[in-house]
Amino acid sequence: MRFIDPAFESAGDGEKEPAEKYIRAIISAEFVADYQILCPDLPHEAFEAFAKKNAGFHMWPYWREYAQSMCARMRLPQVMFPMYQVPA
Repeated sequence: MRFIDPAFESAGDGEKEPAEKYIRAIISAEFVADYQILCPDLPHEAFEAFAKKNAGFHMWPYWREYAQSMCARMRLPQVMFPMYQVPA
């Protein structure tokens, strides 16, 4: 998550990505979902499908809380995240 200086949009230099001078803060985190499934008969594809469908759902609340907490600690503008983000 990045906080970009509003001056970037009015700079009009045609760039899609802001230069470092316009980035005011970056919040990043890495979350790991480690699942233990006690069913050896399931094929590997089933494990992958489970992770793709569920990991985002399981990890989203942790990212949401972390980002909001970091915004408050750094006195950045509060960002309202939805309760869950539906994968594209």
